[in-house]
Amino acid sequence: MAVCRPGPDSDVYVVYVVGGGIECRDCRLLKERGFNAPDEAAMISHLKEHAVAGHKVPSEAFERLENWAGL
Repeated sequence: MAVCRPGPDSDVYVVYVVGGGIECRDCRLLKERGFNAPDEAAMISHLKEHAVAGHKVPSEAFERLENWAGL
């Protein structure tokens, strides 16, 4: 299930992985590999790093992760 996809308002592609975790695909912060977070809190932290780096991260991504985690 996608949390967010790349597009005009998003530089990130975040999905839940069937085998577990949440993946930031084609991660612009980690160019050689993607980032796999064990839970929503870790992915929120990772997406904040993207935002600090100037990448577009939709607010809906944070909202979805917080809601699905019950934060």
